Amino acid sequence: MSFPRLYDFMGRRGSIVGEVAMDEVRVPEENLLGEVNCGFNIMLCAFNFERVILGGSGLGVARAAFEIASQHAQARVSFGQKLGQKQLIWDMIAQMSWKIDAAELLTHRAAKMYDSGIDGKDLMREAGQRVQVNDEL
Repeated sequence: MSFPRLYDFMGRRGSIVGEVAMDEVRVPEENLLGEVNCGFNIMLCAFNFERVILGGSGLGVARAAFEIASQHAQARVSFGQKLGQKQLIWDMIAQMSWKIDAAELLTHRAAKMYDSGIDGKDLMREAGQRVQVNDEL
């Protein structure tokens, strides 16, 4: 067994991610995870779980960014007015809020489906859905 390539992800130093190469590896039948030659399907199920978990992680970052943006808009004075009093800025913050709420609902739905035992292709769509929280700020 060898690890020909490892990937370096920003913010994910605790998880080692990379390729695993196995050449002439023999696994006793009692140690198999699933059926022979069905490893790809097992991996897809693991990806569904990871997508749900990463959705929660992204929500935490989005909520923190939203709090920082809201506080900044309420405190920062520009041209004699607080930024939060400007309609364009307030609209951007309002859009951030509902997009975060939508992302939270999608993530909770996928997590609930996973917890109830739904997996594989039945969970793939829900686990992979994303809401772009903010492309303007």
